[in-house]
Amino acid sequence: MDENGRLFGAISLIDVFVILLAIVFVVAVYVKSNVKEVTSASDERVTYEILVEYVRKSATETLRPGDTIYTVGDFNVGTIKDVQINSARSSIALVDGSIKSVDVMDRYDVTITIEAPCTFTGGCYYAGGYLALRTNSYSEFYTKYNYFSAYIAGVTE
Repeated sequence: MDENGRLFGAISLIDVFVILLAIVFVVAVYVKSNVKEVTSASDERVTYEILVEYVRKSATETLRPGDTIYTVGDFNVGTIKDVQINSARSSIALVDGSIKSVDVMDRYDVTITIEAPCTFTGGCYYAGGYLALRTNSYSEFYTKYNYFSAYIAGVTE
């Protein structure tokens, strides 16, 4: 330390303290925002529903209770428990400005009920430890017979 209070004549002790404090602050912010705390044990059974819209009849026939369902990356996100098939509906604007809901010819909306082992982390369930079960989130799924995109319609414990 020299007569000006600098280490090796280049940097003061106050500067070293401020730099170390800034590093600690950056690390704390990173850990707080990026590290998820597990708040429950895995293997909690959760049931959730996904909605597949505007599919052909042949595609509905490949969705069977008991089949395993996967998402991108070959993650098992549950077993199909129930499949409900309804006529697809669409809203159209009429010439007079009103809106009418009509059936879409040869298309169906499918609600699939899935049961999966989940973890509860950061206020959200994760199916198979991977898929965040957030209502209205959109994801890609597949079974051994079909590949489709769907919205998560609801989650029940």
